[in-house]
Amino acid sequence: MSLESYGLPDWIINNLNEQNIVDLMPVQSEIVPFIARTEGHDILVAAPTGSGKTLSYVLPIVQKLHKRIIRRLRVLVILPTHDLVIQTEKTFQSIIKGTNLVVESLGLKSLHLEQSLLVSSHYNQQNDSVYYESLVDIVVTTPGRLVEHLNETPGFNLQHLTYLVIDEADRLLRESYQFWLERVIDSTKSGTNDRSINLSNRGDMQILDSKYKSLGSHLEHLSSKESRLIKLLLSATMTYNPEKISLLELNAPLYYSSTKKKESSTKYSMPDSLQEYYVACPASQKPLSLIHIVYSILLKKKSDNARIICFTNNKEIAQRLHTLIGLVNEINGYNIKPALYSSTVSTIERSHLLESLKNNHINLLICSDILSRGMDVPNVDAVINYNLPLTAVLYVHRVGRTARAGKEGEAYTIVDTVDKSKLIAISNKASRLNPIKRLVFNNKDFVLFEKTYKKALIQTKQSLKLSSHKLGLLKNGGNGTNNNKTSTLIESLLEINKKRAQRNFE
Repeated sequence: MSLESYGLPDWIINNLNEQNIVDLMPVQSEIVPFIARTEGHDILVAAPTGSGKTLSYVLPIVQKLHKRIIRRLRVLVILPTHDLVIQTEKTFQSIIKGTNLVVESLGLKSLHLEQSLLVSSHYNQQNDSVYYESLVDIVVTTPGRLVEHLNETPGFNLQHLTYLVIDEADRLLRESYQFWLERVIDSTKSGTNDRSINLSNRGDMQILDSKYKSLGSHLEHLSSKESRLIKLLLSATMTYNPEKISLLELNAPLYYSSTKKKESSTKYSMPDSLQEYYVACPASQKPLSLIHIVYSILLKKKSDNARIICFTNNKEIAQRLHTLIGLVNEINGYNIKPALYSSTVSTIERSHLLESLKNNHINLLICSDILSRGMDVPNVDAVINYNLPLTAVLYVHRVGRTARAGKEGEAYTIVDTVDKSKLIAISNKASRLNPIKRLVFNNKDFVLFEKTYKKALIQTKQSLKLSSHKLGLLKNGGNGTNNNKTSTLIESLLEINKKRAQRNFE
């Protein structure tokens, strides 16, 4: 179907075409009209990761909002990470182009600067009143930063919200930072924060009159909503925790799921375009297997310009693996260009890393699970689980970075003998068109990078020993007595035993 068939105006279609979008993805083609035509109901959407959920709500919301006359905060989008905030704001910016709508992201600047971007205040000496004017139509934020503004920013409130969007809802509803959910729901009812008073409207401004503070319910009509708030929850997996759901105070909710009826007994669904593989090997061979998988992908593409994401279970393993792989570098004319993506890297730097992956300046992003939720990196060739994810839902979110928008993708999981049974248990919780296939590597598969790997292994150990020695000196007043224990721990964490690794080449 053409974009015109969804009732989208020409200016939105032009903005989509500028991003080379000429049609909606299958899930988007159902969710966009579903949201657009729904009034008087809250909406819950469960759709696989990579199905384009963000654009699914951005399009109908912007289409409804662009005719507004008075600028007020009408759309609030809450996400679990700053990385997702950046990505979602960019999506809004690309669609509102050509309108006078204003979208602002929170949590990436100082609180004071954000306050100046959200609300302007005007004091009228003649009648001793303060006027607050909203400077934004749409806010994209994490829960913690939102609570800060509700508590600390005069004139900032949720009284005129038309849409409350909770993206990655299953994860957000598990978090209780500053009781953010209760705080948000209360604010949508009262319309004011602790430092503001009842609002009325004069012209294009929201008015806060200090003389009305003690009048209480007499002025409640001044803060009545122009239209009822619609709550929109989206996730790849939707929570069924009745306690959390009840806090949302949903109104006659409508539930959309892209899962087919015949799959209803299975909680998760994998994309049909995804090919999944696993490698079972001793812990000492895991780095070798990773290098071989990366090399095989580059060889198949006949180019260094691949997009590969490798997940580990924590940032420490990611750091050590990045050090090792960075020293391997070139194999048979193909360059492995790794980068580290973790919470130790600033939000801005992480954003630059994603751009570098998109632009083929790097081809292997080694990361913790900070990247597993919601982030959209187009055309990822493969995802590699260096460590088996702890849960089925985490597996779904990790491998969901590839095979997005109907495009082909591959997922590899490296397991030892202990984790193999766990992988089977996880895989049984998802339905899939293509079964998970086993790959078997032997010593001859590693010959190409034998010498390079040995050198990298020695250099990595030396580098880590030096770092641990410095750490030991700091912790032990300069004597470094714990250095040997620290070195042993580091080697264990990296899952490499030098002697066992060398036997692979004998």
